[in-house]
Amino acid sequence: MPKQETPTELRALSKFVENNGFTLAIPFDNIRCVGYIGRIDKKGHEHVADDGRCFRKLISVRARRPRKIVLGDFNKQTQFSLKSFLKVFGSIFGIDVGLQDAKSIALKFPKKFLQSNYLTEIEVEDFLPKLSEACKRKVNDPNSFLVTQTLETDAIEYVVELRKKIDSKAQADLKNAIVAKARDLKIGVNVNWESERQYSATVSDPHTRFTVAYKTWSR
Repeated sequence: MPKQETPTELRALSKFVENNGFTLAIPFDNIRCVGYIGRIDKKGHEHVADDGRCFRKLISVRARRPRKIVLGDFNKQTQFSLKSFLKVFGSIFGIDVGLQDAKSIALKFPKKFLQSNYLTEIEVEDFLPKLSEACKRKVNDPNSFLVTQTLETDAIEYVVELRKKIDSKAQADLKNAIVAKARDLKIGVNVNWESERQYSATVSDPHTRFTVAYKTWSR
């Protein structure tokens, strides 16, 4: 199966999750979950093959609770240029207001990483014959992978440095625009101005956590 290339800026985070048995999720999202089937194309880009429906019955019956829920902290701040950030993430979960004027963006994790419930390889193998033919094709695709556990966080903080200073009115307008856009997307965001050129946007989802990394099963 083709592999995604880890951006230089995320190698420290990638090493942290790999040391705990996980693979970094690029980009982070609130879509990948236990039972999610992803497919990697020849260019290393990930596509959604199934959002978890194929394995929903198995998850509801067999997903196990890990002995240790809280994995720990990742305290390092990750710095991106605007160009590299957009290449990796595209936007801040669709909340891209103000990024066109950004010089750089730093990434922080203010909350601890949490391990989700998980499926074992034996349970997955036992359940495969019970899948529909369509689901079997998705799972058996050599370029596909099944997520068996995720590493999650309740919030991600983005520190945006602008190219130039802006006054208090422009700061308030930008903050209101970001909050309004996040509200439309049903994602929570807290915006704080730290200087005339820098603000932080802490994103949280009231319905689910953000997946930072995952464990997989594949053919």
